[in-house]
Amino acid sequence: MSAPIRVAHVVATVGATGVEAFLLTLLPSLVAEGVTPTLFVPGEGPLTGKLRARGVVIEHGAPTRKFDPGAERKLASLWRGRFDLVHAHGPRASFWAEPAARRLGIPCVLTVHELRWQTLPPGWRRTLWVGLESRVLRRASVLTTVSEATRRDLLAREPALAERVRVVHAATPLALDGGPPRMATPFAGAPPIRLITVGRFSWQKGYEPLLHALALAAGAGVDFTLDIVGHGPEETGLRALAERLGIAPRLRWLGRDADVASRLAEADAFVTTTRAEMFGIAVLESMLVGVPVLATAVGSLPEVVADRESGELVPFEPAETLPARFAEALARWAADPERARRYGISGARRARERFSPAALARGMADVYRGMLAVRR
Repeated sequence: MSAPIRVAHVVATVGATGVEAFLLTLLPSLVAEGVTPTLFVPGEGPLTGKLRARGVVIEHGAPTRKFDPGAERKLASLWRGRFDLVHAHGPRASFWAEPAARRLGIPCVLTVHELRWQTLPPGWRRTLWVGLESRVLRRASVLTTVSEATRRDLLAREPALAERVRVVHAATPLALDGGPPRMATPFAGAPPIRLITVGRFSWQKGYEPLLHALALAAGAGVDFTLDIVGHGPEETGLRALAERLGIAPRLRWLGRDADVASRLAEADAFVTTTRAEMFGIAVLESMLVGVPVLATAVGSLPEVVADRESGELVPFEPAETLPARFAEALARWAADPERARRYGISGARRARERFSPAALARGMADVYRGMLAVRR
């Protein structure tokens, strides 16, 4: 039996975003594929405790700043003679991981979790981030994306990377250990319809059109409540918007520490009018629990959700009419709950069969083996 592949993983944050969910799913699953992962982090956080509980080795040493003199040498000294390759998660981690790996003469793979020209609002900040990260993307040995859509959008901007980009679909930690503890029974009770949405309060996630759509649905007689799991800089403005629209009494703001699995199991439908989605972990988790998904047809969501089979996707454009079109779809679900229940059953099957942690680990291990074979 061949020796395990030793991989140094690097991440810049240890909170509870999509990157951390990806790591929480991937790293414990790699062992079955003959890979020994060690995660280098900038400090302690929710992610580190969860991974240690699953037997993953955690070490400190990942810098957090994009410009950190000496970080390259520090990482190289930590890794020398210990690892076969380096895996950076996100361009910020790759700012220091890629040159350190190059210093040691070992390959570096970068997983692209975000395309800043899609996820940040227009302005100088987006221009700066895109410029910095484009340079990093061009220097990685191999790039992986979590969806075909992200690969397509990346290559539309950086066509020279085509030979180096691989797709490895993401998965959710909710699928570990036999799957979610409890399945939902959507549209089984009397109104109101119990809606849920999960995501950071940011421009990317498109909460404004969602609140406008829900106001229109309420005006059309749809009886609903909405649980909102998330946090972020736009929360104050969104709460004020809900008050102006007259739907504030229907909303429950649960913060970022809510038990998402339990909330999903109590929901009738997951809703989002996100502007961009590299993969859609929250969408996949809803499907896994059996909750039908009503979402915008952006980014990777057409890959994750089979439209009119495991949910319904509404085109984002034209943005001016999105709230009305989204409200109409929700009204159709309210009038035909059997349709939504079928979506939930189909979605659970699709989530289990196509987006499992084992498939994620297998795909990533194949990338590692391919990189090492080329090096040899």
